[in-house]
Amino acid sequence: ELYTRRFLCEFRQESLIDIASCAAAKGDIDALTVLLARHPVSMRDRMELLDLVPLGEISLYEHLLPCCVTDGREDAQFLPTSPSKANFLDALQLFTFLSDLQLQSRRGSTKSGEEAPPPALAIFTDDADREHVMHFWEGVDNDDPATTISDPPSASTKEEVATWYLKRAIDLHNETGQVLSMKEVLEAGLIRLGFISFADDGAYEISGLNDVSKSREGSQSAVGKLIYLYSAASLFCHILVDKLKQPLSYNC
Repeated sequence: ELYTRRFLCEFRQESLIDIASCAAAKGDIDALTVLLARHPVSMRDRMELLDLVPLGEISLYEHLLPCCVTDGREDAQFLPTSPSKANFLDALQLFTFLSDLQLQSRRGSTKSGEEAPPPALAIFTDDADREHVMHFWEGVDNDDPATTISDPPSASTKEEVATWYLKRAIDLHNETGQVLSMKEVLEAGLIRLGFISFADDGAYEISGLNDVSKSREGSQSAVGKLIYLYSAASLFCHILVDKLKQPLSYNC
């Protein structure tokens, strides 16, 4: 009981950004998702938080990865995956997306013989809490420090976001030596920088890389370097696949 009281006292004195940092460092993606989906955080602080996440499969936290389709654009902050549609979302739309998944999981199967959906992240406690958070997001002013858990500096640029992906990809490669894992990080970055085209069925593919590569100024930028490294990693992965397809020889 004494430990519980002490923990609650220390917890109440911690800032939300410190709690988010602790969750990120421990690799607790669920806790980090709840904090980022319910509280405003600047893109720069989000990238710093994601820097603390242990290196590993980027798919585990792809819904939190930084986005910057256009410099200064605030309505394209997240890109969660969905079976039917992939689309850029703002903070309110992300919370709505995650809460809808929780509601579907809570309701379970609606048709006889249909399997219940897998358990979803508990992003809200009850309907009143859900409505409260949605009402809060609708009234958030990103320039008002009273409504944010971190300082609200100017919006991040594509160069800053591209630099984050470059560093993350290189760190992952240095840690694991896996070119494919590095390529996945680079691809995720290019998609979230707007080098993407959507099909009617929600599928997407990377496009528009040549527009940057042909420009000398663009090729020297962080975005250009990201494209170059992605192209090199893709080529290397194709070479490895071709090598594996060749029949094995047992001749010395």
